[in-house]
Amino acid sequence: MDDTSYLDSSGDKIQASINIATQFYHFHDVDINGKKSELMVINPKVPRDELYITIGRDNSKVQATDKEIRYLGCYFSSSNLRKRSIKRIKDIIEKFLNPIRRKRITVGHIAYLINHVLIPKVVYVAQLMTLSENEWNLLFTPVIKLVKQICGLPRSYPTSAIYHRYILGINNPWDQICANQITTFYI
Repeated sequence: MDDTSYLDSSGDKIQASINIATQFYHFHDVDINGKKSELMVINPKVPRDELYITIGRDNSKVQATDKEIRYLGCYFSSSNLRKRSIKRIKDIIEKFLNPIRRKRITVGHIAYLINHVLIPKVVYVAQLMTLSENEWNLLFTPVIKLVKQICGLPRSYPTSAIYHRYILGINNPWDQICANQITTFYI
């Protein structure tokens, strides 16, 4: 029962769905590990300690959490914590940049790594949040700074030249997000 989620408007309806699923899994001799299950409740009307479901053959009690839940690489929370999401993106960028800072790397390599590793990862993690173009530019500043350093360019060199496809060809994360959203909307 990996990566299964139940969504409904009330705890009773979710519990009913889980009971049906538990019967199905019991019939097919599949165990559900209730200890790995997580429950997120948005806008609860009762105290958090009274929010729980029971799951599996052993009727494991799963208590509602106020922490983030990671599901298929994206993070969900019952409260919209924008600062935490921005910090996560900053951490992803720093984890990407730290090993590169210590290595001798060519401009082609850094452009490839940014375009095919960093930007897709950041865009995927950030797909559930809304950031402005200016916020994306601020988040991406350390990347641009490192690219200029690797290329031997002064800090005053225009960033737009780095994004130009015939000069360095590094993708702009904001442009990538806009293109993804337009494509999704168009389909």
